[in-house]
Amino acid sequence: MPKLFGFDQVAIRGPQPRPIIGSFQSLYELLDDPVAVVLRLRQQGEVVCLMDQNPAVVCVFGAERNREILTQPALFQHDETLFKGPPGTEMEKMRFSSVTINGDVHRRHRKLMQPAFQKSALDGYAADIVAVTRVMLKRWKVGQVNAVDSLCREVALAVAIKCLYGLDIGDEADKLGRLAAEWVEVVTAPTTILLPFNFPGLGYRKAMQMGETVAKQLRALIEQKRQLGGEQKDAMSLLMNAHDAEVEPLSDDELVAEAATLFIAGHETTAMALLWTLFLIERHPAVHATLMAELATVLGGRDPQSEDIPHMVVLDRVIKESMRIISAPLLFMRVCAQATTVGGFEVPPDSNLLVSPLATHHDARLYPEPERFLPDRWLKLTPTPYTYLPFGAGPRACIGMLFSERMLRLVLPMILQRFRFSMPEHTQVDRLTRGNILRPRQAVSMLIEHASAPARPPAPIVGNLHELLTY
Repeated sequence: MPKLFGFDQVAIRGPQPRPIIGSFQSLYELLDDPVAVVLRLRQQGEVVCLMDQNPAVVCVFGAERNREILTQPALFQHDETLFKGPPGTEMEKMRFSSVTINGDVHRRHRKLMQPAFQKSALDGYAADIVAVTRVMLKRWKVGQVNAVDSLCREVALAVAIKCLYGLDIGDEADKLGRLAAEWVEVVTAPTTILLPFNFPGLGYRKAMQMGETVAKQLRALIEQKRQLGGEQKDAMSLLMNAHDAEVEPLSDDELVAEAATLFIAGHETTAMALLWTLFLIERHPAVHATLMAELATVLGGRDPQSEDIPHMVVLDRVIKESMRIISAPLLFMRVCAQATTVGGFEVPPDSNLLVSPLATHHDARLYPEPERFLPDRWLKLTPTPYTYLPFGAGPRACIGMLFSERMLRLVLPMILQRFRFSMPEHTQVDRLTRGNILRPRQAVSMLIEHASAPARPPAPIVGNLHELLTY
């Protein structure tokens, strides 16, 4: 668990916490609804304490502050204790993945993982992405109101299982994916992070128990793949067989840790990007019409291939704008390795710093009318890596970024060429953040019709997601 108490005061201002349980309440609110917290704090400056003059959590805003934090990984390190488990437990072992480790160990992991996400590997995944998606979309029921968030998760999970693990769609693979996703839900719950005690009834105890089950199944999967041998081309096989004259191969414990990370990063983030893009397209009929005209011209009703992606320029703008307007509220927490300054303010060792892609993406100085969904803004927009960072930025940007981008640009046209979506009147759409993924609090239900169905005017909906959107 990161250090959250026992700091001396600093000169960085922020809101006054409430008496007695104020610090705990402020931390809970940050973990439970970081969107509300960062949008409120950004009004107070570029460097703001979550709790006034308390450097336990310091939020930074703006492109220059993003660059300052994200380009210095040795000084601003990932927190290796955030998901810590008791010694010897699987939860303890699984936290040593590329998401949390630092320094030479991180560089070694990243170097060994690189072949699984380079262009030649991505080209190999494309056919599987299309084939798996084609099978999954046959299950979607036309003429019914369905939970589209669940459907997007099922597609993304099936694609991830095939491309990242080389497994075909089946009950066992599906169970493992769902178990891993549920485990992350428990691990990232505010009470699990703030109450890391191995007592009955607490989320931390449940997270440890689920971690044991996830790890056991992943170890069995790794052994199964070893027994198969041969030229397997999925990401996990490439990682298991990765070798370099200068670095030591990953141990089984390290493979399990990265396997768990691949499951979560490989499907949940992409599933939510699919969902929110479909949601925004449904809300904006003119954008939908323009995009469908492009797909008709480029694809003519057939499923896309990698070679089509550069020609789908409207699609590219739609996805970029979707990932700008509904993006990660926070990147993974950074911890100061030593006393330093941030934006001219002194911060002590062990301070926790937070960078917010969402706050950056809603900065009116960078993106005029930031709450409006305007894909055509990308006709002239050329942001820097520190003004547009849906996958983070700097040397620790998400290694799976290109895989996710490729998957979105293949799957989304397949969905849109088959189906049209409309939301029932007064549908409740509220946000929920767990970890650094912004997802819906309730199921997002939509009527699914054939793509040729006539357009319906968007029905009025309710919920606090509208704090990020205007029409």
